[in-house]
Amino acid sequence: MGPFVPRIRQILAEDKTVPRKQRHTAKRIFERLREEGYTGGYTQVKAAVREMRQRGREVFVPLVHRPGEAQVDFGYALVKEGVSFDPVHYLALLERKPGSLDHARPFEGWTLPESFAVLRRRLENEQEREGGGTREYIAVLRLLERHPLRAVSRAVERGLRMNALTRDAIAQFLVPREDWRATTFPLDGRDHLRRVRVAQTHVAAYAGLLAAGGAQ
Repeated sequence: MGPFVPRIRQILAEDKTVPRKQRHTAKRIFERLREEGYTGGYTQVKAAVREMRQRGREVFVPLVHRPGEAQVDFGYALVKEGVSFDPVHYLALLERKPGSLDHARPFEGWTLPESFAVLRRRLENEQEREGGGTREYIAVLRLLERHPLRAVSRAVERGLRMNALTRDAIAQFLVPREDWRATTFPLDGRDHLRRVRVAQTHVAAYAGLLAAGGAQ
């Protein structure tokens, strides 16, 4: 299988440049390799194709390594010096790898209002199972992709006061409030409506309906 691994990798790389329906299946790759002299079985080819495609979908968040600490991810390395990361751009990746929240380099030194830290603690305390609280907190952070920090901060503070801690609840506080003037009905150009008068309704009038058998 070894000599044909680069060939499989080449075919998969070329597939990325064509429409999905035109890309090679594992069986078609096997057939092409057979034409090129491969004598092994289909199972090995299928396993190799699956592994390469899986690696192609892996998500990586650059990590920060403090003095005295080390983290190894065998087979991959990312080295960037003097690069400035925008934390907001990495939130979508972070949602898929929530365990990187405290170690990812883009979030090192990212200062947020104290209300965010309070929200995280409360979410993690209430949703301890399988890191649910951390995932929900990251979902809240993703609101920063569409809204300015000041607006999200106000929404978080309001959510804390009302014990509405989920992403969906906090997002509701970001919906613009409708100006009360937009709820009125302008009479400009409708002079005939200006002469309409609606008499004030008195509750006592309903008693007359009851007496006349108008209601049961």
